[in-house]
Amino acid sequence: VNGLTKTTTFQMTSGATSGYILESDATSNASWIDPTTVATADDGDWTIDGTNMYSAVSGNVGIGTTSPANKLSVSGDADFSGNVGIGTNNPFHTLHVQAYDSTDGIDDGVFISVRNTCNDTLTYSGIRFKNHWNADNQQYKAGIAFQRTSSYGRGNLLFFNDNHNDNLNANILSSARMVITRDGKVGINSSDPENRLEVKGSTVLNGSLNWGGTSTGTGNPYLITIDGIDSYTAGMVVAFQSHIANAIVTPTLSINGMAPKNMRHMNNDNIAIGEITDADLIVLIYNGSNFRWISD
Repeated sequence: VNGLTKTTTFQMTSGATSGYILESDATSNASWIDPTTVATADDGDWTIDGTNMYSAVSGNVGIGTTSPANKLSVSGDADFSGNVGIGTNNPFHTLHVQAYDSTDGIDDGVFISVRNTCNDTLTYSGIRFKNHWNADNQQYKAGIAFQRTSSYGRGNLLFFNDNHNDNLNANILSSARMVITRDGKVGINSSDPENRLEVKGSTVLNGSLNWGGTSTGTGNPYLITIDGIDSYTAGMVVAFQSHIANAIVTPTLSINGMAPKNMRHMNNDNIAIGEITDADLIVLIYNGSNFRWISD
């Protein structure tokens, strides 16, 4: 036949096998072949091995980009169903990150890094949480955010949780329940704490914080009075407001006229002259032999 041929059915029984395809040779003769054995000039960069397919050449793979920078570069949105493993081929969770790093340098360890490339102050980076089946009707109400407040990437860490009954995402700053400032102050229901620990609202302790009021005496020892305490007990926590700066190294504290005990830093270092100033809030824990300053 020299020209167009039409047929509603075609049958070539020689070599026919379910799933095979027709291939012609250089003289236009056709035969049935296994599609997994097809080799073409344009397909040599992929290898089919049973139900698997992999790149047969070195280099990077790009999806949505003609210049992939890594083994796999994706430009555009992507979605995954099932668990995703980074550093593991057996992920246990929706996102499973695994690595081994035994070094102990300042930048070493296994981390998930979140970076906001905007250089402005009062910008945020972090993670947000949502628990609801309807992605459209419910918003992100809680999370952990880092707010840049100063140069060199310094700022505050905020734990936020919004209790508003609405369809709006949480306002990070106004719904912050705990804040750790860049200079180490902690605020609970306080977004701008002025002390090492600042709590706005009622507080219940599982244990006891013994308040000694404002100290008296010369500052060596500092004298405080706490009802119901007649001995020093390991683990007891006491707090008082100083009335005077310490004039000696390693000042002492006396409760209810008992023998004075040394006050030291948590790492057992001496408290230097003038480290305690007038009107400081001092929180101490007794370790069985001396008081350690946990609020410095």
